Amino acid sequence: MHDRANLITVVFVFTILISTGCGNSNSGPALTTSDVNAIPTSALADAAQASSGLTKTVESVLNQLRGVYLFPDAIPENTSEFETVEMLLASLDDPFSKVIDEFSDTIDTFFGEFRGIGVQIQQIDDITFFPVVFPTQPAAVAGVRANDILLGIDSEWVEGKTIPEIVEMLQRDIEEPVHLRIQRDDEIVTLSPIFSEFQRSSVFTTAITEQIAYVGVFTFLQRSSHPEGTDGEISDFLIRDSSPVIIMDFRDNLGGTLEDSIQTADLFVESGTLIELFDLDHTDRRSAIPGDPGEGRTVVLLQNGHSASASEIVIASLRDNLSSHIIGTRSFGKAVSQSFFRFTDDPGGLQLVTGGIRSPSGESYNEIGIEPDQVVAFVLDPESFSDSQLDAAIAFAMTLLDLNPDEPIQPSALEQIKAFRQTLDTGGSPILLDYIEQ
Repeated sequence: MHDRANLITVVFVFTILISTGCGNSNSGPALTTSDVNAIPTSALADAAQASSGLTKTVESVLNQLRGVYLFPDAIPENTSEFETVEMLLASLDDPFSKVIDEFSDTIDTFFGEFRGIGVQIQQIDDITFFPVVFPTQPAAVAGVRANDILLGIDSEWVEGKTIPEIVEMLQRDIEEPVHLRIQRDDEIVTLSPIFSEFQRSSVFTTAITEQIAYVGVFTFLQRSSHPEGTDGEISDFLIRDSSPVIIMDFRDNLGGTLEDSIQTADLFVESGTLIELFDLDHTDRRSAIPGDPGEGRTVVLLQNGHSASASEIVIASLRDNLSSHIIGTRSFGKAVSQSFFRFTDDPGGLQLVTGGIRSPSGESYNEIGIEPDQVVAFVLDPESFSDSQLDAAIAFAMTLLDLNPDEPIQPSALEQIKAFRQTLDTGGSPILLDYIEQ
């Protein structure tokens, strides 16, 4: 249970934290949703109206819970013992329903323009580290790696600092350096990424053979380096590449926005239900729209215990609709979704679980995960740049195409995939390693 609790913390932190220094002064919606949206987009106006007048008081928050919270039986009947909103939310024992300190910063994580160095920060057991370093962004260019432990910024130590305090320490003018003191294994290094404006790509693509392509997706962003978000990036690649088999890698993909995950599934599914969403009042079955460039392709899926939330939507959708073969280990199992509600008398707000998710076949995989068709533990070969799970996916794809197992692989493909994976692989985390190895 301890290991799963740690990973729940990671999924929650991914949902709630801003990527370091990535606030946006140009956007500030009254209400929006991230990670996996709790309510269909068409219902956002109703949700915004429901949140108007929400104050940071126990009575006001209790009324909000009774109106939208997905698990009403968990709401305590006797609330007189709760002196603060934080105490009330803690009583739910729900890692995905919490008070957030800065509403606008949280929303900007997925919907804003980005300023910063291009990393995400996490804190577990008083250790501050970077679980994700975004490819091509300032931190990656400066040599920062995933799971580097942050010791200090400029001349100040981060020990004892909260995440918001660390984010504030990173703020500076565009084009100014940020001096990071980092521990990597037994070495302490100083790296100086440049504080910049940027747009994040959330996809890495490459050809593996002439008939097999690789699409690695590490998050789902409504705004990425492509104006149409993550699904737009993938769509553009599918238009350029005609490979009949696509290996889609969702390992260590902790989630993202609802619409991008649904539209990503829709790229490959011509007709039928993509996913089933529900809340206290209704069920919404999202249907595929024909005419996308991935239709007719065969998709092989890669997942692991850090494949969660929005990534599980795509995995479940392609499994049920296309019988896509899943390789790796059991996914995380997060099939609940959150909405955000702004306080009128406080800069923060609420993140509440307001919806649930079922696969197109009606399966509820929350807290269970999605079982792979082919269980393969992760083993990396540092000389060939291949890993056991990817090797299994390539081998399976070749059998589908009736190809010779010795079919030549693009010389740089595996090396490029390994480099991409190193920017986000949480398997090297000193905190989460035990969970990954199970």
